[in-house]
Amino acid sequence: MKYATPKGHTNKKMDSGVYQQRRQVIDILYKVKSVLRSNGLEMPRIDIRITTKDKDVTSCGVAQMRGKFIWIPETTLTKPYLYQTVLHELCHAIWGVNHDEKCKLMHPLVQLDLTDEQAEQIFLTYAKKLSL
Repeated sequence: MKYATPKGHTNKKMDSGVYQQRRQVIDILYKVKSVLRSNGLEMPRIDIRITTKDKDVTSCGVAQMRGKFIWIPETTLTKPYLYQTVLHELCHAIWGVNHDEKCKLMHPLVQLDLTDEQAEQIFLTYAKKLSL
């Protein structure tokens, strides 16, 4: 199922450069799948789009709630919190988890003190609780 591109974002047309950008997110998905499998869990197929975003858009990523579809702006790909962003968007896309200001991973704003390892542990907690 295809979803409309989020407001303020424009899907980039696929070429070798966009493929390399998309590959960064795909590599994270493979890592997450491996972590989940080592815990006896599976992850569904997730569609990924790389976007450009309007200058007034502040989001680091967007997901279709329970739609297994995520959009990552190209500007996020160079940020140290890319892994955190992908895990955050996966929680939306897979389980429909809402923002939670008490959770460092699902906080509506990037938590710069959250390490990749901590983000992964929180993600794994959601996975076990909500079961894939």
